[in-house]
Amino acid sequence: MKEIKFFVNDVACKTIDSNQTVSNLLEEAGFSVKHAVLVTPDGVEHRDPAEIVQVAEGEHLKVRSASNCQIIHYQVNGEDQTTITNPLTMGKILEQAGRPASIDINDVMDYYLEDLLTEKRYDRLDAEVILCNGDQFIAVHQGATPVACSH
Repeated sequence: MKEIKFFVNDVACKTIDSNQTVSNLLEEAGFSVKHAVLVTPDGVEHRDPAEIVQVAEGEHLKVRSASNCQIIHYQVNGEDQTTITNPLTMGKILEQAGRPASIDINDVMDYYLEDLLTEKRYDRLDAEVILCNGDQFIAVHQGATPVACSH
């Protein structure tokens, strides 16, 4: 495999796989995932450490401080959540809320999400949800529910 050389804030980096997570790219250049946002040449900010970003030979990525990112506080099924990414997809909201909010992340396709304040319903995993501080959502399972039998 051919080695790919790229730059993050003018720090020379290299990889053999062009698909890298944001956390790998930041850490490779010596930045903290908690305190940095990766910016691709097209100006798109990548905040999710698990997000895959494709790097190309000679590409120049930038990093900016995450300290000026707005933290949004919201709830899913009564469980407190925070994010600096906005909007989020319905699928990402369900995955991040997960077990503490009684959501089976292996079965997110069988849920819909409802905004308790506006009563707006989201039922596609890729539906973008614009979040505001104080938003409250319920995640409703609409698939089959296992039933216990007694003999």
